[in-house]
Amino acid sequence: MIEIEDKCNIADPGPNPDTSSTSVFDDLRISIIDNYNELEAEWQDFEAFAVDYSSCSAWCRAWYEAHATNKHLTPFIVIGKSPNGTIQFLLPFMKRTLGPFQLLVRPGVKHSAYFSGIFSPELAGDIRGGDRPAFWRHVMASMPQIDVIWLEGVPQARMSLFAGEESFSSSNACTSMQIDSDWDSQYLEIFNSKARNNDKRGQRNLAKLGAVKFSVVTERSAQDKLLVDMLAQKSAALKKSGKSSPFEDHESLEFYRRLLARYEADENTKILLSKLSVDDELMAANLGVLFNNRFFGMIISTTDSDARRHSPGRLLLLEFNRYLSQNGIAAHDFGTGVAEYKNNWCDQTIERYHVLMPSGAKGKFLARVIRSTAGLKAWVKRSKYKSRVAAAHSWAMRARTAMRKHFTN
Repeated sequence: MIEIEDKCNIADPGPNPDTSSTSVFDDLRISIIDNYNELEAEWQDFEAFAVDYSSCSAWCRAWYEAHATNKHLTPFIVIGKSPNGTIQFLLPFMKRTLGPFQLLVRPGVKHSAYFSGIFSPELAGDIRGGDRPAFWRHVMASMPQIDVIWLEGVPQARMSLFAGEESFSSSNACTSMQIDSDWDSQYLEIFNSKARNNDKRGQRNLAKLGAVKFSVVTERSAQDKLLVDMLAQKSAALKKSGKSSPFEDHESLEFYRRLLARYEADENTKILLSKLSVDDELMAANLGVLFNNRFFGMIISTTDSDARRHSPGRLLLLEFNRYLSQNGIAAHDFGTGVAEYKNNWCDQTIERYHVLMPSGAKGKFLARVIRSTAGLKAWVKRSKYKSRVAAAHSWAMRARTAMRKHFTN
């Protein structure tokens, strides 16, 4: 059985605030660190209070290292310590240059669902029970020449830490399902006879093509090979459907390679990489993080060959859930995005929010631009007039990309 320390569930906001406590915000000593080597040991110890994997040191360090040559993205780690030197909060950011603007974004925004930083339970209680804007003003005052902090994907249960700041709901919630200790019984309960017969038919049809095998890949060289293959498979599927792929550039591949290497020795988290193959041909693959006794799916890819009609992606997930059940994993988080299979499988929806913290006139202007662009994207997704506005939305995205390239070249 895989043993993962069960710390805090991502839906658990932590202890109730002690409204009688005295604010310690003014006593916090805030520092900015751009060399993650300086605090790696402290960061790993402080992860005992983390509720999302993308705030952990292995994740962020892999991202920082993969983008080390990008002159427009630099590490910007905000540390708050008590007078006795104990860490009270840690916010890992990337400082991004966008023309005349400087903004802070979280590492790996397109590659993870959640982010909320790491806070000690005591400070989190003080923030919830005290003057939240005063805390964030204290933080912002320690960041010279930063126009906007832009936090994407804060889970609803953590929004109490950001109350009073400008925020809006993400158009993409996350969906999750509990995993029972008896997967076979759970499978019978969730899916009707028609769905189960379709699964059996898919398995039979794949078996006609060759030997069908499900496996969780643990050997490092095999993981690296599968990673390359699944990113290529995922990118091809996205391009075929007319979408851009965040997995094609060298930095993304380097990030996942470093992630696999770092999690191999990490005590708090673990990468799980699985595949379904027919003979030596990859039918489907799945990659995600095991954290907090929950599996957080990040990438799932499927073949675009004729075998796709036999639902290899679904069959992979069925076998993978059996693996999670057998190893005592409590839940499978499918991440963001709308898909029919998620509606059928999942029993929990986790709302996510975007938080904007502008500073000064420049920051307020940039925040309005970010808010407007994100709002248009969300409206397009929800609108029944998608066909009429898709072209306008596409034009807006191209204009934003062109402006970004103009400013950063």
